Amino acid sequence: MSRQFAQETPRKKALFTLPLIVVTLLVCETPTIGQEGSTPPRPDVTRTIEHDGVQRTYHVHLPPRFGVAKKLRPAVLGLHGGGGSGRRFAKGSTGGTLLRASEKRDVVLILPEGLNGHWNDGRTEVFRGRKGPDDVGFLRKVIDDAVRTFHLDPRRIFATGISNGGFMSLRLAVDLSERIAAVAPVAAQMTPVLAARKPKRPVSILFMCGTKDPIVPYGGGVVRVHPFGRGRGRVLSVADSVSYWRSIDACKSPPRVQHLKDRNPEDGTTVEVFRHAGGRNGTEVALFKVIGGGHAWPGRGQERSRLKRRLVGRASTEIDAGAVILDFLLAHARTRSATPRKARTDSGRPSRR
Repeated sequence: MSRQFAQETPRKKALFTLPLIVVTLLVCETPTIGQEGSTPPRPDVTRTIEHDGVQRTYHVHLPPRFGVAKKLRPAVLGLHGGGGSGRRFAKGSTGGTLLRASEKRDVVLILPEGLNGHWNDGRTEVFRGRKGPDDVGFLRKVIDDAVRTFHLDPRRIFATGISNGGFMSLRLAVDLSERIAAVAPVAAQMTPVLAARKPKRPVSILFMCGTKDPIVPYGGGVVRVHPFGRGRGRVLSVADSVSYWRSIDACKSPPRVQHLKDRNPEDGTTVEVFRHAGGRNGTEVALFKVIGGGHAWPGRGQERSRLKRRLVGRASTEIDAGAVILDFLLAHARTRSATPRKARTDSGRPSRR
């Protein structure tokens, strides 16, 4: 990639970032709402690496026992949404749930920064014919640097993200499957471009999608930041996205279905869980279907602004997405074992019905 992309003129940069302002305000900038018992954030480590002639950065959030217990630790790449940043993703759009879950589970959290607050997730329509940055190559370097620097377990490198970051996590699952063991996209599905390719290795996938997402349509179609905005690429339906990964991972058994107890009827959402286990190398494909949920990270709390609630939809409080996602990822280390380790069940209990 040339320096031209990273060093755009102010006018070009403004044109590129203007459509993302709404996403930044709606998904990334909103302060934490309704979170109790938050632990003070640990000091983050920021590292800079060069990729394609551009200096790029990533942040690392270390768990409390880092430096106390010397061992290989798992790591999760947390990928921010369009127009956001790594730090805002950890403390804003996720409501701090991912930070708390990583500290409790002794996981290193890696928070890379996209160029101009954006990831080249494979939706070619976003760049309007221009060549986007090599974000897969950048994130490969981030993983290599972090594994060496922070004593990470190469078999337990995972990724999650919301919206643009969720799409990017899926691109890593396809294009970097030899390094990524499992991913958990939130408010994101497969794109036709990604679905036309196949990963080198099977990868466990957890989709977490709202049926009333006004930006990324649950049933597939055109992604739009607001109803009258320009299209930002097409996505497959959630059902087709699940089917793609079931085929890749050879998860042939019928899904195990759970109806989670409605813990907060006032939030207007419920959650159903579909797990397709028994895939190659112990892989699993799971869907947390947030019925009535919008373009939001479950567990982060509702938006205070009525306008924002209308534009992004409801944020479910039925589950703690940070805990659910880390429990799933940690249960699916890259291994030759036929069956993954059993995931914890304290993130959301199934009802008896």
